[in-house]
Amino acid sequence: MADTLHSRKSGADQPCVLPGDSAWIWDAQYLDEQVLDIIAGAARADAAWADGGRYVLAPVTYEIAAGLIGHLAADLRLAAVSEAHLLSLPAWELEALRAVLQVFRRAVAGEPETADVRALLHDLCDNLVDRPVAQVVGDLERVVVVLSLDIPAVRTLATALILGSPRDLAVHNAYDQIRAAWVAAGIRY
Repeated sequence: MADTLHSRKSGADQPCVLPGDSAWIWDAQYLDEQVLDIIAGAARADAAWADGGRYVLAPVTYEIAAGLIGHLAADLRLAAVSEAHLLSLPAWELEALRAVLQVFRRAVAGEPETADVRALLHDLCDNLVDRPVAQVVGDLERVVVVLSLDIPAVRTLATALILGSPRDLAVHNAYDQIRAAWVAAGIRY
């Protein structure tokens, strides 16, 4: 049913069950270099030449989020096809991704302190990624939803996979619940 993709142990890890069809991350891979890395560079320049803070988060937060998406896309591209992949994700990487999503949502909502993020995001969407801002935010939301899925079914499936337990009815039901959550999040599967 699933295979173990990789584990980047860091102490407080989040077990993640990822869709076997990796289109969910490939469709969002542009976020790595075409959005998050550029915003990280702008935040880095802002911190070096100004008071900083115009981009709300520290540059490293954007860099961590970009790296996570980039590494996942590369790792999943090389992974064997299966129904699902098991990943142990360091909690700090997931928190960085959530923080960036929160800033993007605030920027779209027009909060004044996010004006520079909003302006750069619109510029990138108009001139580089050729997608509307709402789609960029939606793509990031889908990645966060998949990685953040924290329902008992994830723990059931992860435990069965780690222990090599037989794929009984409880494991199959857990997988079905996870798939239903992916579909509800807009993951094409």
